[in-house]
Amino acid sequence: MEKRRFCRYHLSTPLRGFVEHDGARFAGNILNISGGGFFLHLSSTPTSSLVVYGDSDYGEIQYAGRSVHGFGQIVRIDSVAKGVGIGFSWDVEEIDKSDTLLISEIIQEQITLRQAGFVATTASDVILGGHISSALAADVFSNLKAIGAANARVSLRDCVSIDSSGIEMLMTIRDMAVPIVDVGEEIRAVTKRFHLFTDDAATP
Repeated sequence: MEKRRFCRYHLSTPLRGFVEHDGARFAGNILNISGGGFFLHLSSTPTSSLVVYGDSDYGEIQYAGRSVHGFGQIVRIDSVAKGVGIGFSWDVEEIDKSDTLLISEIIQEQITLRQAGFVATTASDVILGGHISSALAADVFSNLKAIGAANARVSLRDCVSIDSSGIEMLMTIRDMAVPIVDVGEEIRAVTKRFHLFTDDAATP
């Protein structure tokens, strides 16, 4: 089982990021972050080879007009939908203090978003409440897995607001053929615009 030194936070809105490896620079979207590294999604398979635990790899995160950058290593390479995923680990002994503070700022933003929403479960429902963003993604998908996606529903009965990352998360759930039900008036227009429920699954 994989053991983590740092808690991972799924980003409500992906950040632009880069990894430099063996003289090549790869740009993509950062989907999650921790105090020790990040996960970069490349929209296409690189033409040059990638190797884990290489020498002098370099990473960069762009955030609100600022950037975190430093040396480290590629520690994971995954084939994912629509591209390749790269796990990058910082050399935490060498990373600059100002970069550490910016990473903490990014993480705190995700914690704040996570606290604005909640996830609860019943025997067959994963219930989302409060403000819905992809900061809830880890809890949502782990509960769907525990219940069994084929037997589960996602209830929005306690949801009062939703952002663009939350919509993307619900689109993924819809594409998994998990019913999205109990849609209240607060978010009914938004979810209907993106075809996230059928009329008979919505709250009248």
